[in-house]
Amino acid sequence: MAKRFTGGYYSREGIEYDIEIYDSAFSGTATAFNVTEEGVVIQYEGDPSDYVPVRGSRATFNIILESSNTTELEQLMTDILTAPEAQLQVLVKRSGSTYWFGNILSDISVQEDRSPSVFTITATDGLGALNSVDYNNSGTKYTGKETIIQHLVKSLGKIGTLDTFFTSGIHAITTVGNWYEDDHTTGAAEDPFAKTRLDHSAFYEIDNKGFTKYQSTYSVLSKLAERFLCTCYLSGGVFRFEQWTERDNSSHRERLYDKDGTYLSNTLTSYNVTLDQSLSKFRAGGGSFDWLPALSRVRETFHNRIRYNHLAGQSFTNSSNAPVTSDVEVNSSGSTVLQLTGIHSRTLTVSAGYPGNGEIYAIFDVKIQVGSYYLKRNILQINNGSITYESATWTTSSGSKYQIAYDYSGYNFPGSAGGSITMPGVISVTTPPLPGGGSLTTEIDFFNHRKKSDGSIVDPSYFSLTWSFSNLALQVYTNGNPAEITDDTIYTADNPTTGFTATKDFEAILGDAGDTNDVGKLEVKDSGGFWTDSDQWRVGTTGTFYAISDLLLDQYLAWRKKAVRRYTGTLSGTSIHAHTRVTFDGNNWLLLNGTFKTGFDTWEGTWAAVSVDNTGIIHGTATGISINDAPFTPPIVGLIGGGQTPSTSNPAAAVINAISSATTDSDISTGTITSIRVNEALSDNAFTQGDVIAILNPANGQTTYVTVTDDVDDGDTSISVTGYASTDIPAGSAIIYLPQNDSTTSYGSSGSSSSTTINLNDLDELFKQIFRRDDTNEQNYRIEIPDIVLETDENAGDGSTAGIRYDGSGIKAYKSSSSAIYAGIGADGSAYFRDVSIEDDPNAGDGSTAGIRLDTTNGLNAYKSTSATATASILPTGVWDFRTQGATGVTATGVILGSDSGIRAFKSASTTPTFYLKTTGELLFNHNGHPTVQTGIFYVNNGLLHMDHDGLGTKVHAQFGHIKDFQVIGFNTAWTTGIKSAFWRVTSQYAGYEVYKFGYSVGSTAGSGSGSNTCVVWHQDSTGTTTTNLGTLTCNTAAVANIQSASSVISLSQGDVFYFDVTGVRSTPAQGLFVEFYIRKT
Repeated sequence: MAKRFTGGYYSREGIEYDIEIYDSAFSGTATAFNVTEEGVVIQYEGDPSDYVPVRGSRATFNIILESSNTTELEQLMTDILTAPEAQLQVLVKRSGSTYWFGNILSDISVQEDRSPSVFTITATDGLGALNSVDYNNSGTKYTGKETIIQHLVKSLGKIGTLDTFFTSGIHAITTVGNWYEDDHTTGAAEDPFAKTRLDHSAFYEIDNKGFTKYQSTYSVLSKLAERFLCTCYLSGGVFRFEQWTERDNSSHRERLYDKDGTYLSNTLTSYNVTLDQSLSKFRAGGGSFDWLPALSRVRETFHNRIRYNHLAGQSFTNSSNAPVTSDVEVNSSGSTVLQLTGIHSRTLTVSAGYPGNGEIYAIFDVKIQVGSYYLKRNILQINNGSITYESATWTTSSGSKYQIAYDYSGYNFPGSAGGSITMPGVISVTTPPLPGGGSLTTEIDFFNHRKKSDGSIVDPSYFSLTWSFSNLALQVYTNGNPAEITDDTIYTADNPTTGFTATKDFEAILGDAGDTNDVGKLEVKDSGGFWTDSDQWRVGTTGTFYAISDLLLDQYLAWRKKAVRRYTGTLSGTSIHAHTRVTFDGNNWLLLNGTFKTGFDTWEGTWAAVSVDNTGIIHGTATGISINDAPFTPPIVGLIGGGQTPSTSNPAAAVINAISSATTDSDISTGTITSIRVNEALSDNAFTQGDVIAILNPANGQTTYVTVTDDVDDGDTSISVTGYASTDIPAGSAIIYLPQNDSTTSYGSSGSSSSTTINLNDLDELFKQIFRRDDTNEQNYRIEIPDIVLETDENAGDGSTAGIRYDGSGIKAYKSSSSAIYAGIGADGSAYFRDVSIEDDPNAGDGSTAGIRLDTTNGLNAYKSTSATATASILPTGVWDFRTQGATGVTATGVILGSDSGIRAFKSASTTPTFYLKTTGELLFNHNGHPTVQTGIFYVNNGLLHMDHDGLGTKVHAQFGHIKDFQVIGFNTAWTTGIKSAFWRVTSQYAGYEVYKFGYSVGSTAGSGSGSNTCVVWHQDSTGTTTTNLGTLTCNTAAVANIQSASSVISLSQGDVFYFDVTGVRSTPAQGLFVEFYIRKT
């Protein structure tokens, strides 16, 4: 990538910076440019209230358009707007070394009203942009297991800047990590991030249609960082992956890598800067301190990824049945079993000359291989409709297979050439325990047809068969029992100091393996070079071992066990960077977010004090939760094999005995269903009006019932129905014709078949008239009796008869004195009451009885036992008020809150409120609560608070003043003559205020001897052109605060500077100097 533009500048403190713009589509000589005085401004994003796992940054700079480069820069503006991502990149150097780099964004701005004109370029380090980049290999899945470092390199490599500005062997990535698993080797060169790995499958999912959903690269980077309480950010010219709590130490170990993840070296280092208020390291005035609250509890929900479907989105058909190898290997614990489930369909077409009938089996071979082991179960014998299977086992023979038989009996088998039938079914296989682990491969294929009578093979020339196995789920159960799966594990850590309420929650998918087949498990390399599942970690080489989830909580709470001090303000210095630990005011501080103006050598941002102490933290017992979200396992409706009972060692095959005619050809959306598209043409009257059919959703096992509204004609590819789907139903769902649709059924007295026949048509019609299915929930029925009328008196409502009446319009109650409805519940769900009187005590409101009354005339009123005046009232007109006991403004002190009167506070001696917030928005205060006494009245005018001191309308204080304190000379630092560093650079928040007087005092001593401690306070405006003397200070007395008016009232503007000139000192000088400015709004 060629350099297209270059520019340079020096900061106010003489630091050299260079800006280089690169363009992959450019060739030629670079054009020079100049920038405005603030230089490159780098903004670091982040939460001002917490640690963040990823902290992105962006840089802006203003290029000056000059006659020598206007043409080239105008073309650059055009190219920025049209160039593809990462074509244009920027490199910022500090004192000749890489300091910051990124991709230029297409959001430029031109400032033509300036002279000369400038335009602003913005670039980003690319971390935030990773949120829209899938974590894959150019659209193809990453597979296998890689270390944290390798995942980090893949993630950062997608930004595109590492390949531009770094070559192999050059330092590009720094890690800081000190959490070791008990199988790790430790040492200066032993980076735990290089000795910990995980599977790529933790970062993507495959749906039941075979589509792969990838996590974003930002999400991957964030999950990796948060797992180890790290922050990933760009600072000092490299990407840093840094453990937050390690910076509590005075020094820390860094491991250095190149852009490809090759280890270069390690170093024990420190980036500590102590602010000594010198010109190169000082904290400007105007900042503020506050606190992040101490936490009561920290909790992590670890989402186990045990229910991984190794056949997600896969299917096997007669035209496509190649073996499928899972992306994830299977591990065996000695009890580990596999369970395979899914939907099966087959269509058989009879050829000419077939002499038999439907008394046959279709035999399928299921081939499952794990490592060097193969699942085996053969059919031993078929005789008189009974099947005998051998016990299922694992063998090392590659020819092994697991056989399943599907029955054709019970279906309307075609009797002539060309006739066909489609039959549904399910597959459900549970293996015996695995003897070993390895790569998992699955295949299903048709074997042959056999006669039920003797097991002889049916000549394949008599049939053509199409078949499929879809919606497959192949899962691994490490403990041999799906019921023992823990989907979520909850970890907690509690503060040993009680009384706090704030909490913090983490969520994770990466962690220690509670199950060796969890795809989100971490593995660590031991001293022998072998990879094992992680289980316990600690900080460094001493201390308590914890599960990594517990260690995260322990270390985070160790930082937040006490309230954390936070500073927001401005720091200035030539050695402060985003990765610097700054020391001042008795604390060590780390950046949360902020902006670095390189041209001014200043930082404006938020820093948090970092101090880690895990003493006494209480760790709870990890709690497992099962949420039962496994892929759908079809129910075993009927069994084949002579009445065998399914078992984990020898499960029987399964079929659906209900007659099914087709599957859905398209998705069905949640809501009312009026038509179902099917995957094949239907025969005449395959479904008739009134039939109830079931749609089996293979994704979740839910059955949806619908009623056929029109007879099906020959060749139809859709069925007219009425019903309701509570969830989306995917294409390929089985349509089940229920046997209860038959019009006649024979029953004996004991329930077995007999010669007694009952025609159910008439009973069915009665049933349909009374019992109706609730279409919004197919599990429920309701009783519905049309046109019913129930009444206590047939004359109720005639104007003279009281009573209750129920009909199709609802329930109505009448009084004997009126035909109007006094109470009722309408068929639409509405309820109404004409005349109501409810009370908890009939004497409530008599002045001595507490209670609540609700009636039509007076509304809702609440009373205390000491007053007949309601303390709370809601009138039928909508007016309401609330008052303290008896507060009337005449005889009792109290407060009244009213919808029409606002908020009023009274003294007992006056009807005039001492405080009055009107509903019009006016706010009134009266000190004595009397309209003729004005002394002490406060009021607000134009946003300022005034006080009428003497009752004559004199505004004694335009507003309460604001005082700012500064330390000019350290408390124990002796005075020396000469001009001192600026102690306050005015920020934007004080623009428009004025300094009208000031106070001052010395520190530890006023000195002694001859001479006098004198100094002059000076003000310099933001342009540096005007300097004003505020007054001369004499400080010869210790512990005395002197206050004097400024010789000139100074109006403040952003960028103004205040400083001191010490003009004289005593023979034994004073030590320390403090000043306070009295500031008011002009």
